[in-house]
Amino acid sequence: MEITPLDSELSKQWAKLTTAQKRSLVSVIKLFVHQGEESSGLELQEAEVEYNFESYSSQEELLKQLKESEKKSLLLLIKTFLQTRDQNFQHVSIDQYNKEIDEAMKRIDAGEFITQEDLENEAEQW
Repeated sequence: MEITPLDSELSKQWAKLTTAQKRSLVSVIKLFVHQGEESSGLELQEAEVEYNFESYSSQEELLKQLKESEKKSLLLLIKTFLQTRDQNFQHVSIDQYNKEIDEAMKRIDAGEFITQEDLENEAEQW
C-alpha cells in the first residue's frame, strides 16, 4: 500500500502524542473501523486492547484501516490534542503564580466561591 502525504502527516503527528493520548485515540479509531458492524460489547472489549504504540507496524496497521475522510478527521483531532496540551502546559513565572494565588484568595475572602455541596447539587440539575 502506497504511503500518501496524509499518511505521512498522520504518522508525524501521532509520534508527538503521549501514550495516554494514543490510548484515547485508539477507541476513536476503533469506532471508525467498526462503524456499522453489529457486535455486542465490542466497544468495551476493544477499548481495553493493548497496543505497542511505539511500533510503526502496529500504528500503520491501525491507521491503514481508515478511510481518507476518517484519516482527515483523526488528524484534526490529533492536532487539537497537541494544541490543547501545549496550551495547558505553558510555564508560569513564580511572580505570576503568586499573583494568581493572591487574586484567588481575595475572591474567597469576598465570598466569591461555591461550596462542594452546592456544586454537587448544581451538577445534579445538568
